[in-house]
Amino acid sequence: MTKGTRRLQLKNAMQAKFEKILMPLSEKLIVAEQRKHITIDAFFSNTIFHEVAHGLGIKNTINGKGTVRKVLKEHASALEECKADVLGLHMVKPMFEKESLKETLMIFI
Repeated sequence: MTKGTRRLQLKNAMQAKFEKILMPLSEKLIVAEQRKHITIDAFFSNTIFHEVAHGLGIKNTINGKGTVRKVLKEHASALEECKADVLGLHMVKPMFEKESLKETLMIFI
């Protein structure tokens, strides 16, 4: 296996999802003047930070009644996805404002 193969596969998969899924949906759901903000870099950033956010948070309850997932039962997955969305966007905002996001993403591409 050559160096960078997994990264290239990730890049290719993300590009395909962007072109085949996100862009067609955006043409139906997003007003034309806002579509200029829909870029592969924005899509990739959102996805990467969403996935990083999954690893953040507490695992066990503070009252010792088990894991958060166990206590939340059938609501755990939906709440975890919401947490990852919100936290991912929260992490991306300061990086975007400092204009350091593009350089950071280069390690993934």
